[in-house]
Amino acid sequence: MQQIDSSRLEKVSHLRSLHRYLKRHIHGQDHVLGPVSHAIIRAELGLEKPGRFLFLGPTGVGKTETAMAFTRYLRGDSVGSIVRYDCSEFRSPDSLRWLLGDRVGDRGRFGTLGQKGAVTLLFDEIEKAGRDFLDLLLQVLEPGRITLASGEPVDLSNCFVVCTSNIASHELLELKHSTPTTLERHVLSRAQQVLRPEIFNRFDETLVFRPLEYDTQVEILRQKLEEYLEPIRAGDCDIALDATVLPFLIRHGFDRRLGARPVLRAIRKHVGNALAEDLLAGGNGKGRLCVDAATDQLTMTTARESTPPLVRPIEIQWK
Repeated sequence: MQQIDSSRLEKVSHLRSLHRYLKRHIHGQDHVLGPVSHAIIRAELGLEKPGRFLFLGPTGVGKTETAMAFTRYLRGDSVGSIVRYDCSEFRSPDSLRWLLGDRVGDRGRFGTLGQKGAVTLLFDEIEKAGRDFLDLLLQVLEPGRITLASGEPVDLSNCFVVCTSNIASHELLELKHSTPTTLERHVLSRAQQVLRPEIFNRFDETLVFRPLEYDTQVEILRQKLEEYLEPIRAGDCDIALDATVLPFLIRHGFDRRLGARPVLRAIRKHVGNALAEDLLAGGNGKGRLCVDAATDQLTMTTARESTPPLVRPIEIQWK
């Protein structure tokens, strides 16, 4: 009994930090992190079954990343802790065979889930799926049990389920001068028009993610740039950042319509190219990363050849 109490206290202590963890990893969406955290905590403490979430909003604003972040916090980086499906692949009835298997021994993708224990099922862009898949999704959401083609039942009720959708995302971007409440009401109204009522009503939490503003994307860029450089620096590479690097990456990556993904691509492309060229030229991965004004590209240089490092936030506005 003492061991059970100790295990429960450890879980409670761990769950207390869930909301702080999500805030460190998901930027610009504080209004959704509270409901998500509370629903997860209730489920993890055994007060209710794992939640069914519908995340609405434009591309690249953190919908998928939120699902990945809370799963990573709960289950660590274990393989298979989150299973992701692109719903655009399930437009035809034949595509369901990949999920449900057949009558001659293939158990399908869903057939292996019962062996994994508690996981997160992530269905991206559900509005692109066909009707047959949505009929199957109804069973996944509630009661959480499906039947494979072989007739074998599979219980998915212990899985968190997250569905994402870009419904009304273009309209959301066009209504940028409206209040957050107005934007949320508009997206929810459009989602109810597009999704069948029996599907829409089976979600425990339906949350609208907002477009990422300039300051939020700068914050994301700072964090992701450090995360990108961390394993490189852990080797034998001593890399400093010039004051010109951040504005350069923002200029090449900021796009309010596409969210954070172009920012992440800018880091991989421009920073990665500069480091690779330095190593190919015989460099040792040590020096300062800065902008070459002649080529408008990032380059590695020695500390004394560059401008002072970045020491305070940059205030630059781009359209």
